[in-house]
Amino acid sequence: MIAFNRPEKTRQVFDAVRAAAPTRLYLAADGPRVDVPSDVDRCDRTRRVLDDVTWPCEVRRLYQAENLGCKRGVGAAIDWFLTHEESGVILEDDCMPTLDFFPFCAELLERYRDDPEVMMIGGHNPLGMWDSTEGSYVFSRTAPIWGWATWRRAWNRYDPALTKWAEPQARAVVRSSMPFTEYHITRQRFDDVHEGRVDTWDFGWAFAMLINRGVSVIPSANLVANIGFDQEATHTRRPSRRETAVPTHPIDSPLRHPSSTTPDNRFERALFKNRFPLGRRVVATMPPRARDRVRAAVYGAVALVGRVAAHARGPAD
Repeated sequence: MIAFNRPEKTRQVFDAVRAAAPTRLYLAADGPRVDVPSDVDRCDRTRRVLDDVTWPCEVRRLYQAENLGCKRGVGAAIDWFLTHEESGVILEDDCMPTLDFFPFCAELLERYRDDPEVMMIGGHNPLGMWDSTEGSYVFSRTAPIWGWATWRRAWNRYDPALTKWAEPQARAVVRSSMPFTEYHITRQRFDDVHEGRVDTWDFGWAFAMLINRGVSVIPSANLVANIGFDQEATHTRRPSRRETAVPTHPIDSPLRHPSSTTPDNRFERALFKNRFPLGRRVVATMPPRARDRVRAAVYGAVALVGRVAAHARGPAD
């Protein structure tokens, strides 16, 4: 479990971990930022939540004294975890799992342990439900990291700096994996990380999966909800985003296993349309400066509408 400075959300996720009662638990927490004084108290309260292990369990901790940030902090935590374990489940402090999530991951970590093509087991289905007649899950080339599991042999391919992205061959492999519009959006995001404009770890993992032609498992029923869409978040601050409304569901047992690890193209298209509706696709394909100006204008308009609405309502009683 990976946390930072959100004690209330950490408590919710930690209580779900407590209900699953793992026998070995790895707890990683990033340190406070030097320019945010409130981090000292919030990080301390978050760590007190993580220290509340009340069931029989072997616990290891990696608590950073200084802030490493979204890329180095998460990457270092997973590096440390998979140095000690061949495989396991990874939860950040805003990824709220159902109890079904844990046995789902455990069964599939064992089933695909020696299959190098399968690089991760995802718990989050952005569509909520997917009507798959063949199995309890589908395979995808995407990398859903809101509650997931992986193996050391897969994580060894992680490339946080996207070092190979500058190579034409690497770009050709990524381009061959997806339709043009999706590639255009993906290329911009990889460029942002490769050139240092965005500090995040997950695009490096998505890139590693794509250039190694890896696949993920995504459950037909969503097993993890993201509870982190608010002003405490680093990247997901807009509560209106459609991801906040994706409910969790139980998943049938025993699991039904697909006959092939080939990604489901119908599911891939549905994922893309869900994540990038037409308006967002148009903005995402703009050059970076134009894209930033449009986004700033939209966010400013939304904020203005909110202030006007609040003024119209008048002071609260």
